[in-house]
Amino acid sequence: MPLMKHMGARTAGRIRGNLLLAAFAALATLQCVAAQFENSSIPQIVKLKFMSSRMKVLEDSQSEIRILAIGAITENFTVNLKFTSENNDDFIIAENPFGLNVEVQFAVGETQSNPATLITTEDEIWEGVEELSVTFDLPPNMTNIQKGEPATLTVAIEDDDEIIISFVGNDTIHISEDIGTYPFQLKASGFYARVFTVRVGCFEVDSDNTATESDDYNLRKERVEFMESDFHKKESTSTSAELVIVDDDISEGGETFICVILLPTGQQADGRVVGEPDTISIIIKD
Repeated sequence: MPLMKHMGARTAGRIRGNLLLAAFAALATLQCVAAQFENSSIPQIVKLKFMSSRMKVLEDSQSEIRILAIGAITENFTVNLKFTSENNDDFIIAENPFGLNVEVQFAVGETQSNPATLITTEDEIWEGVEELSVTFDLPPNMTNIQKGEPATLTVAIEDDDEIIISFVGNDTIHISEDIGTYPFQLKASGFYARVFTVRVGCFEVDSDNTATESDDYNLRKERVEFMESDFHKKESTSTSAELVIVDDDISEGGETFICVILLPTGQQADGRVVGEPDTISIIIKD
């Protein structure tokens, strides 16, 4: 009887050991299957985006445009870049000189695409800042590749050409008090290809014989425009600014005031500069 008890205990121990070994083997198999499922069955999401939403370039320059990838790239693919602008003569894509799109590649393990090369042209025509937009299409049949932000890049082409603006004629003008209205013009020296306006301001002078606004003169039209009809002319004249001279029937002798060209400051000046004369003295003869 003791011998049979001893044999039963040994058998039960072997069974328990075998069960534990089988359980550990099953767990290892499950872990391996789960890892394979995670790595192959569910691709990781990759987001594509530009480095920034806006970049500035100069005329006659060369710049690289790349797309960034956020996430692990596990297979090679290409993305189609598209360029859109109101004036396609302002730039060339080096990899596709006669087109407005280009393909860039992503390689396994990389975090950004190979570059598209943007070449801006020099035309010696003042156009101000011009913009083009760059967007991209996602690769087909790759649902794990998605668009991030920013997905649009605005390229601002800054014009390095200048347009010089000055008054037409002499810097001192004598006019009669009974003239009524007096028109004067500005001129633009340099080629331009954009309608633009310039302001004129008139002011008193630091003198006892200064003319005063309302009592002696009024500036009826302070904004003057350079017209589309003068595009691509080396020198052109604006529409007229108009002064109204007040005849007050009072003997005051000669009275003087000045008119000046007023341009925006900083970046808004946008290549517009003043030439000589940029100030004129107007003497009203009583």
